[in-house]
Amino acid sequence: MSNKNEVSIPYDIEGLTSSAKKLLIKSLLMLVLGVLVLVLSILAIIFYGSYLPVFIIGLIAACAAVVLCGRLIKNFSFSDFSTACGEISDVHKEIRTHTTTKVGGINPFGVRKYDQDGKNEIRIGVFIREGEGVKGYFLNDVNEDHVDYYEAGGEAIHIWGTRFPVKLEIDTDEWLCPVCGEFNPNEEKSCVRCKRKILK
Repeated sequence: MSNKNEVSIPYDIEGLTSSAKKLLIKSLLMLVLGVLVLVLSILAIIFYGSYLPVFIIGLIAACAAVVLCGRLIKNFSFSDFSTACGEISDVHKEIRTHTTTKVGGINPFGVRKYDQDGKNEIRIGVFIREGEGVKGYFLNDVNEDHVDYYEAGGEAIHIWGTRFPVKLEIDTDEWLCPVCGEFNPNEEKSCVRCKRKILK
């Protein structure tokens, strides 16, 4: 494929990129604020921890800052902030089963019952050939519709700041949101799940 600018792309690349930049700046500011709160809380505990109210407030603020920073870091992916345009060269599918054990009712005179629930999580790697190189995008917790969408092949683009690579040609029935991965009917210009304007 020659150049993505020479192809008519139905996705609003400028709008999506601008929105992603604002979201990235907001996330970085939240991360800096979380680290600052964590550092100040630890310093308050170290120097004024002998006062019970300061110790309690500092401990609560430190825990909140750790949770905030952890969520921001967990949701961050460097591959989201790259671009690629080319042929889908390969798709790797991996299924993991997550088992959770639940304890049944309390029975002091007998054996307690244990229930196990299994949930299959599909993880796929989508590889886009761009010139001589190949870029990979790894998507967690997707469904079979996503697998079918990518395994059909074709020309695809990954828009800077989005999660899902999308095909350059929209199917007759529906299109994939590059931000949240929702399949939307063709008459919609905005995603029904994340409410962002996706198509031009």
